[in-house]
Amino acid sequence: MAICLFAIPTGVYLGWRLRGALDQRQVYRTCYGLLVVTALKLLWDGVSCYLP
Repeated sequence: MAICLFAIPTGVYLGWRLRGALDQRQVYRTCYGLLVVTALKLLWDGVSCYLP
């Protein structure tokens, strides 16, 4: 658990650095793409329970 304390400042620092370097439109498209993939996976898991 203590190792997480070292990861938090590192993640914050990298997040601030990447925020300025990345195009916001690309970030949103990537996030939406990952959400679609996750939704399809969850739908498949739900429907596959009812298929013989």
